[in-house]
Amino acid sequence: MVILAKIAGRILPNVAKKFKVDPAIKARTLITTIVDAVTFIIYFSIATCLLGI
Repeated sequence: MVILAKIAGRILPNVAKKFKVDPAIKARTLITTIVDAVTFIIYFSIATCLLGI
């Protein structure tokens, strides 16, 4: 998850600058959302495999 957060933390501010949006405000929210979503997907995928659902 740390690697994903670092990648998102590097890419998202550059994207925000292209759209002329303050990168400090938008990047923090987007990074948190992306990392949380990926964490949930991984968590539920492992749970599904372990439970055999």
